[in-house]
Amino acid sequence: TLRGFGLRQRMIAFLGLFLLLLMAVIATWEAQRERDLVTRQMQGDGLILAKAYALSAENALLLRGAGLARVTGEAGRSEGIRYMAIMNEYCRVIAHTDPALLGTFRRDAQVVQALQTPIDAVDAGRTPSVSQEIIKPGDELYRVLVPLVILDQVKGVLEVGLETELIRNLAFNTSREVALIALFAYLIGIFVVVIFSRSLTRPVLDLAQAANRIAGGDFGAPIRTRGQGEIGMLAVSLENMRHELAGSFHQLRLHANEIERLKVFSEDILNSITPGVITLDMDGLVIGANRPAQDLLGVEVAEMIGHHYSGVFGTWPDLAVTVVELVAGQAVHRELVMSPRDGPADAVQRLVRISGNELLDQSGKVIGDVLELEDISLLRSMERRVHDAEKMAVMGEMAAGVAHEVRNPLGSIRNAAQFLEGKLPAGETMARFPRLIMGEVDRLNNLVTRLLQFTRREAEGFELQEIRESIDNAVALAELKIGGSRIRISCEFGPGLPLLRADARRLVQVFVNVLFNAIDAISGQGTITVLARREERGGQRGILVRVADSGCGVAPEHIGRIFDPFFTTREGGTGLGLAIVRQIVAEHGGSVSAESWPGQGTEIALFFPTDEEEEQGG
Repeated sequence: TLRGFGLRQRMIAFLGLFLLLLMAVIATWEAQRERDLVTRQMQGDGLILAKAYALSAENALLLRGAGLARVTGEAGRSEGIRYMAIMNEYCRVIAHTDPALLGTFRRDAQVVQALQTPIDAVDAGRTPSVSQEIIKPGDELYRVLVPLVILDQVKGVLEVGLETELIRNLAFNTSREVALIALFAYLIGIFVVVIFSRSLTRPVLDLAQAANRIAGGDFGAPIRTRGQGEIGMLAVSLENMRHELAGSFHQLRLHANEIERLKVFSEDILNSITPGVITLDMDGLVIGANRPAQDLLGVEVAEMIGHHYSGVFGTWPDLAVTVVELVAGQAVHRELVMSPRDGPADAVQRLVRISGNELLDQSGKVIGDVLELEDISLLRSMERRVHDAEKMAVMGEMAAGVAHEVRNPLGSIRNAAQFLEGKLPAGETMARFPRLIMGEVDRLNNLVTRLLQFTRREAEGFELQEIRESIDNAVALAELKIGGSRIRISCEFGPGLPLLRADARRLVQVFVNVLFNAIDAISGQGTITVLARREERGGQRGILVRVADSGCGVAPEHIGRIFDPFFTTREGGTGLGLAIVRQIVAEHGGSVSAESWPGQGTEIALFFPTDEEEEQGG
């Protein structure tokens, strides 16, 4: 095969083979044409010669056979004639160049056919016949038969045997000449092919070598080529790519240094946050722990790293059982009363919130588990104090200042979340919760304002947003609502989602309301699926988001009213969730619709239009 050869060698081989086949066909055709031409010429000359001898033989027959021997004698001395025979009407040989054959009979089909030739055919000149006869391999002759007419009657046949050696010699000489010409043309063609392939493949080879240098990290040598046209365009493109890669490679080095610095910084943050964080691999070995976890458990980090969790947490049976559930693939959320290992007998016990989830890599593959330990003793004490203070509040004052009192706790929560945001490492799962809390506080505060000032619309602060980020934030909040239930939320995002000009907080509120409704519709185990993709409706491009649940569904008589304010089929519901969804989607120029199948589930479809600027931004 030619797979191991380069482009130039394969081009030469293929074009050379093509030229060889072409020259062979032309040479064969030309040799055959020359042979046919010589053969036709010889046959024509043979017919003329046979007719001349036939005229002499007819004259001799008129004289009762006198002179027939002279006719055959002259034919025997002629070059190119192997024999001549004259037969009478009874097929008997009456003259022959070989006297030994006189008196014999020749009754083959051609002789009989010549004797039976009609006189009108003789007069029309169609009587001579030519046939080829192979005596032995390599020895051929042409038989020419002419009827002899005496007084308007066929009285005999003259047969001449013509030698073909001349044809063979001419054909051989012609074939040799044609072969030499074809060989010369083939050599010239090969020379042209070599020159052509070199001019075509040399620039490609230069570009391939330049690409290999770039692939090896050598961005210094500029790319030059003598190619024109498409080759020249490719060289320019590679040169531009070299410049881009050189700049990108430099940026990557800077980013690598920055990542290393951020890694160290993240480790410092992880050691500085309040919760203790412990990570386990797939075999249950502790692979990471921060200082708060060490302080909370009273176990040095070095004593935990590389050891199995059963040995590390054996002092706290309830904690060990929790970790067993975590390793088994269950998300755990519970509170335990614990005290440091090897601490004094009168050590103060602490209430610890335990949270555990799977540890995922960037591709979403499970690589272990992460356990978070947070001392909430002070938090619970503060909660009890707040509860006692709330009991002592005057109902009248609460009613009169409800809006103010609602906003104050929201502001406190936001400030607390903002304080915690700087304490949590950016790479941890809990790191995004403060930002989510602040976003939700702002959304709730905005909701209170909208309810109190329903007729006055706020100034729109729309900006280009990634809808995926809003959906992810809403799903994170929904997962907090799910807690330890058996409801699972899955998301699927179509390719090339464009940016959406929207109010990010209001957009999160839309998806949170829809997801919360879906969670409330599911009792026990169920699934919620969120699908976002590009869509075109009525000539308008946009993003379609479908949220489908496997809940109880909505009755057909109610499905048309679920977006109406204060309409609800759930006990304790306010009927504002989906009404607010419709209002926010309308503010974004979109539309919302619902389909439901009682006993099977409900699907909410939200369409957000985009424009050309957003399409290009996406």
